Amino acid sequence: MTIIYKILFFSLQLSYLFAQPTKGQKVKNIHTVTTSIEDFDLYETTKTQPVLLVFYRGFHSQPCNKFLKNLSSVQPLMQEKNLLTVIITPDNPLNIEKTQQKYLSSLQNYVFIQDFDCKIMQDYQVDIKIAKSKENFYKISGFANNKEHFILPMSSTLIIDKNQVVLYAYHSKNPRKRPSIKTLSEEISKI
Repeated sequence: MTIIYKILFFSLQLSYLFAQPTKGQKVKNIHTVTTSIEDFDLYETTKTQPVLLVFYRGFHSQPCNKFLKNLSSVQPLMQEKNLLTVIITPDNPLNIEKTQQKYLSSLQNYVFIQDFDCKIMQDYQVDIKIAKSKENFYKISGFANNKEHFILPMSSTLIIDKNQVVLYAYHSKNPRKRPSIKTLSEEISKI
């Protein structure tokens, strides 16, 4: 019987290591540089403010762009809660700049992080391999890749508190799905 418990415990530990962060879990730290060339450390940031972590496919993704644009409707609540939006993408710097100009002109208090080696996506287990047949599109677009294959993030959005614990998590392999702004607003209100 003891062996069964050990196997079960080990299996649970492995699932924690290889699954997307869920509500109540502590997240891995992100220590990198933003596209504005500023140091960013998730653990340090969350000591002073909660974080809305958004994995963003890129300028080519209309569902992602619509989601970012709609975030502006929650802007007053985000400011009230002193929420920093952190957008992580494998997209190239030129497309990141276009995204900021076109979809984030009314959003305040956000940073972009280019996940050029796809490490953050892999650390958070939100990476999706792109089919070989679609790789040429991403090569032409200048996307980052991890040298073995092209990957993009699944639709993932997290709210992280001052203890680096997930208050809200949304993950979908369907790139057309994102949490509704109403749901996100309700979850931000709870902070």
